[in-house]
Amino acid sequence: MQLKPIKCTGLSRAKGIAFSHTYIAACTGPRVMIYDRQFNLLKEFTNLSYVYHVYFSPDETMLALISTANLFYLVSLDDFSITKHRIGGKYCDNLEGRGCWTFDSKGLLVLPMNRETMNSILRCYSVDQVMTFNDLFPEKYWLVSIKPVPELKKYFLVGMDRIKYSLNRPDRWRLIWFDGESFAEYPILVGAENDTILSADFDSETGTIILYTLGRTIRCDIHGKILGTVDIPEDRMLTAAFSNVFSNCGLSEQAFREITELSASLGLEDLCVPDAVSQVCTSSNGKWSYVATQSGIFVTDKQTNAVLAKVDLEYGASSVVEISENVIAVTTWSGVKIFEVIV
Repeated sequence: MQLKPIKCTGLSRAKGIAFSHTYIAACTGPRVMIYDRQFNLLKEFTNLSYVYHVYFSPDETMLALISTANLFYLVSLDDFSITKHRIGGKYCDNLEGRGCWTFDSKGLLVLPMNRETMNSILRCYSVDQVMTFNDLFPEKYWLVSIKPVPELKKYFLVGMDRIKYSLNRPDRWRLIWFDGESFAEYPILVGAENDTILSADFDSETGTIILYTLGRTIRCDIHGKILGTVDIPEDRMLTAAFSNVFSNCGLSEQAFREITELSASLGLEDLCVPDAVSQVCTSSNGKWSYVATQSGIFVTDKQTNAVLAKVDLEYGASSVVEISENVIAVTTWSGVKIFEVIV
């Protein structure tokens, strides 16, 4: 098996990507590009505010651009008109790109946070001219992730109880299922102190949830019971430099040099760290796993975990998604890269 690069110059600076049956959308922060499935550019939006996450509605009529700031945009895929919506009131902290569409495409679910308590709510905006909203979940947790699960017709959220966290309680994390009317909560006993959950995915092949934490990648069942960890395809140590985090932030040469010098003085330029999983997803044929890690991208056998193909990437891969059969999009610090899986 081989991973053959597919050239697409428009994605060279993209930090996020999404796709539907008809469209592909990529975002850079200030820009969002909409393509057809052959990567022909249909529309480009500029001068946006920190858009790194885009989501197509299930009926493919709308595209949500959720900023890392306290706002989002809605794009009509009929005429490519765009509207801007800012979160106000006490729940006006940054959205960090977290959200999803309702299954009927009539609502957008986001996780606004109270800047005073640092806890979140689940808010559903009705996607119409009025843009009314309902707050569906009380302010109990810091909500870090929400994902729709079409197979179950439910959404799952992951949240942390800040009081229990301050007491170092093992039951500080919650898995929350929402069926559109009611909520069911289950504790996630991640255990280790450094297991701060950053995001989560649903693995439809196994019916389990994958939790991405600071310390490791964990698999749990739909009731939050830990089943084990997602193993690194290959054990390897990486040389890391703190300044690399800023290499694609548009800093001046002088500013980047100053950061590098400061990082070196603190001993953060030649760090030796183990490889770590950034994201994993299953191929449409159910036979392979696509694994994005801090060193690159791997294709592994779903049953044996044997490495079938790999590509080392400078600065590693932060996410991977299969955009069509045998074609994957890999998000890196330096842009989105497309690969064809040659069997």
